Amino acid sequence: MTTTAEALGGVLVGQIEGDPGGVREVAESWRSGARTVEEAVGLSGAARGAVPSWQGEAASAFSTAAGSLESGLEAGVGCLSQGASALDDYAGVLESAIHAAAALREQAGRVLLEAVGNPSKAGAAVGAMSAIAGAWASLRAEVDLAAARAAAALGGPGGGASGANTGSPEKDKPGDNGWWSWLIGRETEKTKDRTAYTDEEMGRLKEQASGARGWGGDPHQGGIGDCYLLASLQAYSETPEGQQFLSDHVWWDGTAADGQGAFVVKLYDGDKEVKVEVRTQYDSGLQGESSLLDIYERAYGIHVGNRDLDNGGHGEEAMEHISGQDAYHIDTHGGSGFAGWPWWDDHKYTGAEWDEIEQAVKDGKPVVAGTAGGDFSGKGGAVVSSTVDTNGNGRIDGADRQGNYRLVGGDYFSKGKSIGHAYTVVDIDDDYVTLKNPWGYNDAEIKANNQNNNGLIRITREDYERYFNRTDIGSPY
Repeated sequence: MTTTAEALGGVLVGQIEGDPGGVREVAESWRSGARTVEEAVGLSGAARGAVPSWQGEAASAFSTAAGSLESGLEAGVGCLSQGASALDDYAGVLESAIHAAAALREQAGRVLLEAVGNPSKAGAAVGAMSAIAGAWASLRAEVDLAAARAAAALGGPGGGASGANTGSPEKDKPGDNGWWSWLIGRETEKTKDRTAYTDEEMGRLKEQASGARGWGGDPHQGGIGDCYLLASLQAYSETPEGQQFLSDHVWWDGTAADGQGAFVVKLYDGDKEVKVEVRTQYDSGLQGESSLLDIYERAYGIHVGNRDLDNGGHGEEAMEHISGQDAYHIDTHGGSGFAGWPWWDDHKYTGAEWDEIEQAVKDGKPVVAGTAGGDFSGKGGAVVSSTVDTNGNGRIDGADRQGNYRLVGGDYFSKGKSIGHAYTVVDIDDDYVTLKNPWGYNDAEIKANNQNNNGLIRITREDYERYFNRTDIGSPY
């Protein structure tokens, strides 16, 4: 192709930026690193068994530490190997796209020269150029998608980003482990997979962010251990004021992410505003139709680190990051009797504490309750006589039926491991506390009785203070 034709074709079809060979070199360096780390795993294992006669507490402590090191090293091998594969895949797409772009430029240049030499072909040239422009747009989109997938697989800065050399709208925090983070991982199995929003989802979320569309559905927690965050977000979304507060703190910015556009979420570190750009959602995060809460979940993970997101927490911390305002908690540690007797956790709130919780709910403050220190015994959580929203009208009323349902806590999954769970406190009166499970449902003692799908459950005050030993309260809007 002549220089003139090349120049003409270049007006319509640009260059694909990137170096496939360089990307493959990086991939090979990652594989080499994986092999080196794998050797270290073997050395650590050999060190553990080097002196069989070494016994006692020091030997046990060393064996435990070495075992943890080996686990971390093995995780590092996996991350490096997966990263190398992701880079190879991206290099293949990039190389094919470079060749395809060159062919399109040649075709565009040829069509334009023919039209210049023979004006009668101008009409056909217009149609051909339109088709070439569409093919070029599709090609760039394919490269952007491949870059996003590679970045998400690598789990580092750029996770979920679009564009290989243009910066990232999503910069995942490595966590608080310094240089050690590469070893123990900044991801968990539940946070490492992320997907970009579809055009349909993006349009709906833009409307929600602008206020032109309704709030969206209730959160239905997925596999990520962030019930504390979802219960907090749910607490805000229980009132029109809370919904407005959340909506005011998220918006679409078409100039963000180097012009690609992203949702921007305003979060806080103390009184410092932090703006987080979001273009993807967690595959194992909130389930059901996407909403602004999905954006908040992803933004919070970027803000605090994906590993911290999945490791559980308290509503108090989440509320402070969401609002930038103080939050606090009340718990049942210490006695509720005269002079704080007994001094241990008697799983009772004092009269003043009950009044404080009730007033917070009435004032529309976000209130979240946790079961991590509740008085659970045996397997399967705690079965309590309660009322759920069996008629599905979004509230507990006289039309709903009472039954036996399980509260999430203790050895809920019968695996010999105690867990905690967070619920939103929706309502409270002299006899009952109404809660909302971010799972979006409550398990009945008899599975055949599972009829509700919105997570609402009303229990007695006695059951609340026995099983919910902590209540987190946020500031007013």
